Amino acid sequence: MDLSDKELEFPCQYPIKVIGKSNDQFRKNILQIIHSHFKKRLSDDLVSFKHSKNNKYLSITIDFEAESREHVDSIYKDLKACQEVVCLM
Repeated sequence: MDLSDKELEFPCQYPIKVIGKSNDQFRKNILQIIHSHFKKRLSDDLVSFKHSKNNKYLSITIDFEAESREHVDSIYKDLKACQEVVCLM
């Protein structure tokens, strides 16, 4: 992700939303990727889940403290590499 459009001061709170097919493997893989980018495990209250109207898709929103632009870019890069991701915001 290119954050050059916005001037952010780091560290800052930063939300990421990931959408994929609603299944346990998608949920597990996304959480594993996210947790790999933090020294301490993220608190459960920073991660929210929402199913689509017909339960076909699951959106996972992570609201975390980003340390730097590189930190955010690294997370996006790994999430983009996950084949189960349908949309990343």
